[in-house]
Amino acid sequence: MYTIPEEVVEWDIKNWSSAIRFWEKDMPENLEGKKVLDIGGRNGGLSLFWALKGADVVCSDISSDGYKRAKKLHKKYGVSEKISYEIINVLEMSYQEEFDIVTFKSVLGGGVGSKGHNDRQKLMIENIYNALKPEGTLYFAENLIASSFHQWARKKFTKWGDSWRYISIGEAKKLTGNFASFSYWCGGVFGCFGRNKALALFFGNIDCIFDRFFRPETKYIISGICKKR
Repeated sequence: MYTIPEEVVEWDIKNWSSAIRFWEKDMPENLEGKKVLDIGGRNGGLSLFWALKGADVVCSDISSDGYKRAKKLHKKYGVSEKISYEIINVLEMSYQEEFDIVTFKSVLGGGVGSKGHNDRQKLMIENIYNALKPEGTLYFAENLIASSFHQWARKKFTKWGDSWRYISIGEAKKLTGNFASFSYWCGGVFGCFGRNKALALFFGNIDCIFDRFFRPETKYIISGICKKR
């Protein structure tokens, strides 16, 4: 099995890589000719993942601030010709049946759902549904509300802990209710507590061993695969 580049997930490599491995069980190895939209592409990690699989990717974000880093990353891996860049506000996106795949990571809770805006989260998923071709697929990885300890730690130790609107598994199911099918994986308990990359890797390795002993509701990552009708 090939190694997913660290730049794809950037942080808590073990757990977020597992989230992406879950997607791979659903897709062919080669995606040549498939058109992918990466929502909230920022530093270009997810766009890199899809381009390495042969897809033609639109790396998008609400501003162009991260594109300099993204373009440098894509050039490093030799996939620049597979990727284009667009400024897209997903809440105003008007694409209709344009993409085979839409993907995002850690977008629902922060920039979209911040300050309790579950209405924006719903609108985002609706716009993604419209942007997908018939039988297209949404692949996403998002932060869950997780355990009461996770909730306390976020408010205590992160500057965005009070503003993010973390979703539950039940909300993920409800948000994707228009899709024909929704399958998901949940993982990660300790990895998010690493205050630097070394600690995140240490805790991520612990998760790899003990993850199966924890209920899905106590984990902090959900990885989803949604099939359009």
